[in-house]
Amino acid sequence: MKTFPLRVLAPERTFFDGACTSLTVPSIDGMCCGTAFAAQLGLMLCMTILGWFPLAVFPAALAGALMAFLLWNFPPARLRLGSVGSLFLAGALGCAPLCIGWPDLALPLGLPYWLEGGMVAVQIMVYQTTHGKKQLFRTAPLHRWMEVRGSSAVQIFYTFCVLALLGAALALQWAKIS
Repeated sequence: MKTFPLRVLAPERTFFDGACTSLTVPSIDGMCCGTAFAAQLGLMLCMTILGWFPLAVFPAALAGALMAFLLWNFPPARLRLGSVGSLFLAGALGCAPLCIGWPDLALPLGLPYWLEGGMVAVQIMVYQTTHGKKQLFRTAPLHRWMEVRGSSAVQIFYTFCVLALLGAALALQWAKIS
């Protein structure tokens, strides 16, 4: 069983929480829940493959709750996920792999969150490096960039769900190889 000091994971957790919070936007209904649903399904399958079936019940139950919430809250949304809900989902996605000794699974499972936060980080670095003279993207994070380019909220939702499914597939391959 692998062990990692918590000070090593602190920057990863902070970045992951910030990226997940960036998905709680009022203009796109269900984006955080949809991506978290796919990630939790992937986590459940990874935990089952790795032999942690008793703990795989947690992501399975959370995925079921997220799907029920998505169906009940079908657009137009009646209820918006706030910071508390999104941070809980980020914590669940980050801590469950840590509990089974596979913290590296959080990297592919959180692919849409990493892309959101990474795009913002790159934008800030370029802006600060050029002393405010250049921007790499017209706007950041990724969902805002897609809105500016003319994508509808439904297209953005499906794009992020596909990214989450891709991350789940990468995590499954990672679990099968190991």
